[in-house]
This record gives sequence, structure tokens and C-alpha cells, in this order.
Amino acid sequence: MRPTLKSTAMKSLYFSISLLAILSATQTHAQLHFENGRTPVVDFTTSINQVNNSAYAGRGRSESMKPGQLGDQFWAANDNGFVSSNISGSYAAGIITAGETDRIKGGFYAAEPTHPGNRAFAYCPANDRVEAFEFRIKFLEDTDQCFVSFDAFLLQQTDRRRVGWEVSYAIDPQGLATTVDEMDTLNFKKLPSLDILNTEPSELHKWTTLGNLEGHIKEQLKADDDLILRFRQVSLMGIGGKRTVVAIDNLQAYQDIPEPAAYALLMGLLGLSLHCFKRRRHIAAAT
Repeated sequence: MRPTLKSTAMKSLYFSISLLAILSATQTHAQLHFENGRTPVVDFTTSINQVNNSAYAGRGRSESMKPGQLGDQFWAANDNGFVSSNISGSYAAGIITAGETDRIKGGFYAAEPTHPGNRAFAYCPANDRVEAFEFRIKFLEDTDQCFVSFDAFLLQQTDRRRVGWEVSYAIDPQGLATTVDEMDTLNFKKLPSLDILNTEPSELHKWTTLGNLEGHIKEQLKADDDLILRFRQVSLMGIGGKRTVVAIDNLQAYQDIPEPAAYALLMGLLGLSLHCFKRRRHIAAAT
């Protein structure tokens, strides 16, 4: 019996529904994508699809990502995982303007550590318990290593209390770990070159620029894996009093690509080798 046009159409419909269900079940959780050897630079000022909507304004994290918010699959905070939005309270503490450097309470902020309008992601611990936050990167291609870098800034509000941050990373195969319990099963490894520890501020109530920090991850990451970066609070001095504010800007992951100076050196060596080769051929021909 030959299939009718109706039965063929129904089979196509069932196939489409099944395919949609599979795609929905395997949706990607990370929203900052690594492809063509790097991620976009997250400067928290310029919009990036599914990472931030317009300049970050300290308005929390959500799936809908309204102006001033970050994507809830890019940033997770204080042991909430990547499964729920936070758009109020300390998760949406507003903006620390360029001239505001005192009376900053605990919470997640947008900050302007360099000049007005240039936003960064900032956090001021609210209490003495261990607190952490994470960023998530989805890899769309295989790589056997990558670098992670960001610009770091420090604002110290008192000389009686100082905190720092230890940075670690974990590879989440296929990006399936989104809850706190699921992330706790991952193998987080330290990245000490990204730590913000034992750093004295140049002056109280003024932003101190710590420079660009870079960490090297020498591990295989496959297409569809996620890289989770965890920043965990460390108490360095005293208890009580106002807190240390740390800001992060220009977050990026990339492969090992030679700097312009390295390219110039390679081109110079290539030119020198070519010159020597031609000279030897000229001498050989002359003899």
C-alpha cells in the first residue's frame, strides 16, 4: 500500500516536533560564545547578544535581559546557580558612579572605575560568610588550551577590613551543570594568576587599577563544552566595617595568538632566512 499525501505530511510533522523537542532538551546554557579562536570582549558597556542589554547598570540578571541587566545564563551569584533570575536587592544594587567611593553597601553593582560611562562589573561583599559568583562561556569549537583575561580594579573603603578573591575554573561537558548541586560535582581548579589577593590599595576611597590579569588553561575543551569561572571571596584582614569593592572589565577568552611584536619578530626572522638563502645561491652560482 503506497503512503498517502496525508500520512507523509503527518510523518513530517511528527519528525519536526521530535526534532524541536530534542533541540529544546539540549539547549545551550552558556551565552558568551567562544568561536574563531576567541570570545567577544565583555566590556559591560557595549551590548553583546544574550550577555548584556546596553550598558550594564547593576539591575540584576534575567532571562529576558532588560536594559541594564546581564543574562542569567552568563552570570550566576551567591550559590544560586544558573537556573533563576535575580532582579532586586543586593543582586541589583545599581551604579557606583565615577565620583562615588564611600558608603557603598554589599551587593552587585555596575561601576565606573576609570571614567564616567565606562562600566565594569563590581561586587562588594555584604557579610563575612564565603561568597562567590561565576561567569560561563560556551565553546563552539575544539581547542587544546585557552587564555582568560580581564582588567581588575580595587576600591578600599576602610583600613580595618580587607577581602580578596580566588579564581578557579571547571570544564562542564556539554554545559549540563546549571544548579548549585550540579556545579559542585565539577572539578574546579585554581587559576592563581587571576587571583586578587594581598594587594594594597594605593589610597582609601579611590579606585586602584590592578592591571590586566591573564590565566592559562592547558586543557582540552570540546565543542559544546562550557567553561565556568568562579570568583570566591577570601578574608584577608579584620572583620566588620565596610568592605573592599572589586571591579572586573574587558573579560575575554582566547587561544594562544602571537602578539604584534611576536609577528614582527617572526617576519624579521623569515626575511633574514630568505636573504641568507638567496645570498648562498648567489655565491654558489658565482663559483
